[in-house]
Amino acid sequence: MKVVVSRDPSHCIDLLMKDLAKTGVMQHVISNAKRVRDFVKIDRIDSIRQAVANAEELVFYSAVFSPVDTRMNLLHDVVVSARKCRDFLILLPGNADYQTYYNERSRRDKAKLDELMLLFKDESLWKMFDIVIAFTRPFKEAHLACSRKDMPLSVYPLLVQALRNDINKCLTEEFDTVLGDNSRAEVAGMIRLRFNMDGLDIDGQKVGLLDVHQLMGFLCDPNSRRWRAMFHLQTDKAALVRKMIEDYVPLGVDGSDELRKRVLNDFQEFDTQQGNWMHSFDAHLPEMPTAEELAKNNKSFGIEQVVKYAEQTGAISGRLQWFECYAGASPFYQKVAKPLLSMGTVGSMDCERRAKPLKHTIVTSKRNRLKDETGVALLRGYENLNHLMNAKKLVGKQVHESLLRR
Repeated sequence: MKVVVSRDPSHCIDLLMKDLAKTGVMQHVISNAKRVRDFVKIDRIDSIRQAVANAEELVFYSAVFSPVDTRMNLLHDVVVSARKCRDFLILLPGNADYQTYYNERSRRDKAKLDELMLLFKDESLWKMFDIVIAFTRPFKEAHLACSRKDMPLSVYPLLVQALRNDINKCLTEEFDTVLGDNSRAEVAGMIRLRFNMDGLDIDGQKVGLLDVHQLMGFLCDPNSRRWRAMFHLQTDKAALVRKMIEDYVPLGVDGSDELRKRVLNDFQEFDTQQGNWMHSFDAHLPEMPTAEELAKNNKSFGIEQVVKYAEQTGAISGRLQWFECYAGASPFYQKVAKPLLSMGTVGSMDCERRAKPLKHTIVTSKRNRLKDETGVALLRGYENLNHLMNAKKLVGKQVHESLLRR
């Protein structure tokens, strides 16, 4: 048995956001958000904020929470919460309770407060927050989409391209005007490395957003043909199909490749809607546009459109039900499409909960010297022990509760 490992989408987006947060542009924004947070979290200031909010003198207000360096997808929430404090901070100097607080401070502390009030009155601060909120919103939306348990992995390549499109819409001249010269270039240079749309590993220690198995899932998705005129598959399709067959279809006991040939032929008929698949689809294949039109279409869709498409097509269960209904005995479905379409995206926290315990067992420097059979044995042994322990806890709890009822 061969173990196939695919990258966790939301965790890869987390890694991208973590690198993005290290850029000078975002560090400046985070620094200002922290200044808002530190000021609003002062007990007396927070009490004034709550009193003003309870008196309904503010329409929008929020307590600012701290950014977490290992969860940079929260950067969007941090800046949003800081931005919601704008009205309160601008009106604060005229508040009687604040004036009492101010008069009680030392001369040095008053100077610091005056400096902060000047900062909070500067509209460029809030404009900067607005730009960053718009820029980080696609990351937040993509991360939330990937954290859904029913999001098919076959949709993830579309989601990555949609993320790229939504980000590029934010990288306008205004981005440089508000955040400083060359801000766009710095951010774009950091992001560009991660968008490996061909699914191949990128140079260095960086992890790309895509891998070949996610692109294979896209090829196996019966609904993906509607995207052929919209989404540009930026890899050698023939080579990808060959690798897909090799990875998921074993050779015969005698070493023959007859089964692989059958599956390949079945896939080709599926892909072209011919042969046994001719009457399985309710629409003809879309006409392919020119290369220029395809490149333009590839930049036109966003995350909202992709998420809506995944929901309307039934997510994971909808894709499996389609195959079970029209071609449940198909060798292509049984050997290739079924395992690929059964995989879904997963939240970054879920990924780390599964991966961290394996850090000192399989995921080590010795991993590359493990054969497939050894890796399977270690992984199964570890997982089976977890299942046994969970079962023992569940049984023990049920026995304990039954004794209490007696």
